Amino acid sequence: MATEANTQGRQLARNTTALTIGRLGSKVLVFLLVRFYTAVLTKEEFGTADLITSLCNFLIPVACAGLSSGFFRFAAEAKGHREQSSVFSAGVSILALSSMAFALLSPILFVIPYFSEHVWLILLYVLCANVHYLVSDFIRAQGDYRLFAIQGLLNTALNISFNLLFLLPLSMGLDGYILSIIAADLVTSVFLIVYAKLWRYVSAKDVDRATVKAILSYSLPLIPAALCWWITNVSDRYMVTHFCGEAQNGLYAAAYKIPNILTIACGIFMDAWQFSAVVASRKAGDTETPDEARERRRSLRAFFSRIFRGYSAFLCLAAGGLILLARPIATILFDPSFFEAWQYIPVLLLATALSALSNFAGSVYMVERRGVATMVTALIGALCNIGLNLWLIPLMGPMGAAIATLVSYLIVFVVRIIHARRFIRFRLPLVWLCLNTILLGALCTVVTLSVRGWVWYAAGLCLLLGVIDAPYLIRSVIHLFDRRAKKS
Repeated sequence: MATEANTQGRQLARNTTALTIGRLGSKVLVFLLVRFYTAVLTKEEFGTADLITSLCNFLIPVACAGLSSGFFRFAAEAKGHREQSSVFSAGVSILALSSMAFALLSPILFVIPYFSEHVWLILLYVLCANVHYLVSDFIRAQGDYRLFAIQGLLNTALNISFNLLFLLPLSMGLDGYILSIIAADLVTSVFLIVYAKLWRYVSAKDVDRATVKAILSYSLPLIPAALCWWITNVSDRYMVTHFCGEAQNGLYAAAYKIPNILTIACGIFMDAWQFSAVVASRKAGDTETPDEARERRRSLRAFFSRIFRGYSAFLCLAAGGLILLARPIATILFDPSFFEAWQYIPVLLLATALSALSNFAGSVYMVERRGVATMVTALIGALCNIGLNLWLIPLMGPMGAAIATLVSYLIVFVVRIIHARRFIRFRLPLVWLCLNTILLGALCTVVTLSVRGWVWYAAGLCLLLGVIDAPYLIRSVIHLFDRRAKKS
């Protein structure tokens, strides 16, 4: 008989495969549009669009009282129609009230010079994004990954279609770029509500005060956590704009598009992993015995250990390959006027890999409902990022911002991996992780500085990464799909 960890692993593999089939192709299409964006928009417009979308991502958790980060945890734990209805009704109520408060306070944005002409777009962007988060997270929490993948595909297809419409025949420029995201979220949300008949889960009598309080108790600390994570992610772009100008920020924003390949792949996996982790942590019921509880925790530790090793190996191999190919990819995807942005890509790729590892460690906090721990560790990263940005950007320009982001993510990962293992003590291959980090750092240095013969040095480093990581990745994949795995 397969162990519980093996069963959970196969479920994770099935969910990840479904999401990959449904979302990867569409995300690749969006990625290929980078060339289109850099040709249609000026550096200044591209930089401003990036600032607006970054601000919206900053405001999203505030405008929904943290639901965008915390709602899924409760929806995934709900069993049966009544419990699901209670959670969804509570989510709708919280979102309605918080959205009204945000709309009333939105005129404050008029005092910020960069955004005063685009307040209506920011308001629509945030509200539509939060509705989309709520309904899509509810679908994902029910385990319907087929529909979740379809809605992701639909959202991307609509985004591309609206982009082509607003930027080419209508020539709406910056406004068209933002409006296409809004329209895609709105139409996708309506599709999910109608197709899944989500109104069946909304009832005033099902709004339970205890459920609302529990959701808010977990979600509210995630607001400062999300804001701190946002600071670590994008404050560098505002500082690059301040110190170096909008054109340089446009280049820096373009450079971020390549690491988004890794972000997309990791996002697909994390969508599936969060559901599997919550399900694996569920109690057997109110009558669970101490022996059953110990076995459940042992199985959970084994599950986390196996997935962490395979996930880390994938990240190191993917980051190494993309760093090696940074210049060729930039040649293909960027308009020639944006080509110099390639030099920031290797450092940002390593930073993205560390960010993904931090998110995995953070999934322990989600399983254990440790919202405050999420907030504190994110705050540490944000403070480090701000300090390093203020020091390095005036000295090194956008490259200083990239290095600051890398160091901040490294610090958050170290803090989280040490602290999170107090709650779920999964195995940590410390020597292996350090060796991978050193090899990726050396690869970044060789490619960025373009030292003489850099191609051969970089290829050699990538080969070493393959020798170290490929066996673990292959073994993890085989184990996930192996139905014959026996109890040890």
